[in-house]
Amino acid sequence: MGESMEAAGASGFSRRVLTFVWIVFALLAISFFAHFFSFQEFGFYEDDWFIVVPAFSGPPASMHAIMWSLENPQPFSGRPLGFMLTRFLVSDMGETGAFSNLYLLGCVLLAFNAMLLYCLLRRVVNREVAFFGAVLFLLFPADTTRQFLVHILFIQTSLALALLHVLVFQTRARWAAILLLPFPLLVYESAYFLCVVAPLLRRSSNRIRWLTETMAYFVVWITLLVGYAVYRSPQSDLRLQQASSTFADIGQSLWGLVKTLILADVAAATTFVYWPVQMLSLAAAPYWLPALGLVLFAALATSILRRVGGATDIPVGDQKLSVWDNRLVRAGLALFLVGGASAALISLTQNPTDTSVLAGRVTRFYLMSGIGVVLVIVACRDVLGRRPLPGQTARYGMTFAGWAMIWFYAAYAMKVQEDYRAGWRVTSDLIHQVVDLSADMAKGDKIVVEADEWFFVSPFDGGDASMGAYIGLPYALENIFAFPDMEKAEMPRLFLTARGWTGQLTRSGEEPCLAWKKRVLMNDWRGDNAVCEQSVILLKSEEGRLVREDQPYLVEGMDIVKPPSTDIKSVADNPDAQPGVLYDFVFAN
Repeated sequence: MGESMEAAGASGFSRRVLTFVWIVFALLAISFFAHFFSFQEFGFYEDDWFIVVPAFSGPPASMHAIMWSLENPQPFSGRPLGFMLTRFLVSDMGETGAFSNLYLLGCVLLAFNAMLLYCLLRRVVNREVAFFGAVLFLLFPADTTRQFLVHILFIQTSLALALLHVLVFQTRARWAAILLLPFPLLVYESAYFLCVVAPLLRRSSNRIRWLTETMAYFVVWITLLVGYAVYRSPQSDLRLQQASSTFADIGQSLWGLVKTLILADVAAATTFVYWPVQMLSLAAAPYWLPALGLVLFAALATSILRRVGGATDIPVGDQKLSVWDNRLVRAGLALFLVGGASAALISLTQNPTDTSVLAGRVTRFYLMSGIGVVLVIVACRDVLGRRPLPGQTARYGMTFAGWAMIWFYAAYAMKVQEDYRAGWRVTSDLIHQVVDLSADMAKGDKIVVEADEWFFVSPFDGGDASMGAYIGLPYALENIFAFPDMEKAEMPRLFLTARGWTGQLTRSGEEPCLAWKKRVLMNDWRGDNAVCEQSVILLKSEEGRLVREDQPYLVEGMDIVKPPSTDIKSVADNPDAQPGVLYDFVFAN
């Protein structure tokens, strides 16, 4: 008797381990093929240039990296743990040149978050439905920034800590969960809002006690959020400064917050229907067949999971067949609303209309609301799967509908992946042209690309021509090349602008250089953009290619254009522009 029980226990343990290993493998495979199959063709986008890339030349991945992060905080935002982790994870890659491996880290991190969500869902639903929810989380279309390195290292890391907090809170070690609570906030504040579902997912037989503990939890949650804002305020945080100025007209600000909250929630929910419908217009696109293969693999993984895992029992206390009387629905709706609120708060530092855009970098606003929708979809699938249905046809139809939805989302995820490939391919081509035409770049030069329209692709545009890959470009050259004899402000920098930009230049008193009436050079974050005599290498777009201006260019009586040097015919001849940390990566092909 005892031996048979021991054998049964050993068999049960082996089955649980095998189930766990299989789920991890399946989620990793789906994460890789849906989002990172083309990782070697990805590059650097937007904020990567001045947040991730500089860390490549930092100290080795050791305690020195942590000390360096503490001694060199980012001046324009908080997130101290986020910057510390970024520098710690990438600081030794400058020596190895394995920059693309960061995307493999993103693949693992995304799959890890899906696994944490699976473990969380498994406390409420059976294995099959929990796995479906984890796959849906991997593919849901609300957030299109999964391949953006800054968001991999900040948002996904913060989301992992938030999910871990929620999962630990469901156990008896709630004190440990409370100790974890500040960490997602210090990495990246957006994912902190996920933590509100921690008490909502916990089951309790005593409603009064549950309400008391939930209220106490939210007091701690809000206190930490306010304390974090106070911590950031003395750091000259530009985002908080912008938010403070927005509140100058409190009535308009409150209406803007409410409007943005509604827009963000509507946009997040809309993506779950809008993008599948939009994908139907791409019937000949190459995404459908590999997406179908991914769905068939996920369905096979579910079938194997059903066999390996044994009985797919529902956790005790969750056998109710009402959608509304369901912990996942309550948590999902709460997260949906709180996600909209977080987007509204973030929009104080940006254009509130951004939260009506369904694609691009601003979709990070929808992350929390999107996860809320995932929880509601999982709850509905769970309840419908356990209700008596009129025959097997209806049950098969429901299963087919679920996997068809996953198919559409997988196809869209692969389309976004292609956008990232195209974004880096065209940006890289732009940099190649700029370097070829500006081989004589020197101290204080501004390389200005002038065009009638933005002529290269970005996966972050989202309909807003002022956004996109342009944000980080002023920092590109100083990371591709090493300028050992120049200060940061003296290094050649690359800007994009529209025609007519010289009309904003004017003389300022007796100054030898021209000043700006308003900023027109794209994303000159440093602001030290005075234009002096022959300090501009002017490149113009003609039929999709760049050409260099070699004629005098008079503005306010000053010739601002630097003529091409006859001595330096290629960047290899330039003694000031030595190969830097990204030189081989950018010019490998």
